[in-house]
Amino acid sequence: MINFAHKRVAEKEAVERQNQDTPGAVIRAQVMDWGVTVDAYLYDAARVGQRYAAIVYGDKSGASLDGMTVATPPLELVKTQSGFKLMRTPSGDHHFLIVSELGAGGHADDIQH
Repeated sequence: MINFAHKRVAEKEAVERQNQDTPGAVIRAQVMDWGVTVDAYLYDAARVGQRYAAIVYGDKSGASLDGMTVATPPLELVKTQSGFKLMRTPSGDHHFLIVSELGAGGHADDIQH
């Protein structure tokens, strides 16, 4: 997963200033059993080809803080469950969970709100 390192300090400060809470849908997704380790939870994900730009929570790599914007590697759908999408890299090494996704009009599709 690529984070925007050049913006990391500014974004970290912005996240701290906003005292951003983890969305309820992310918390619900985190307690579900996915059968694999979820590397990160993606909120308000916007698809760009096979990649997504999203707000990340629970990044297990530690490269991104909760609330940061990230760009994923190419992803493919594994399964949809309870309105969430479990995705993986083509190699199967990493799994991401899309908690909410922005549609073509920029509106969140989040049935978990």
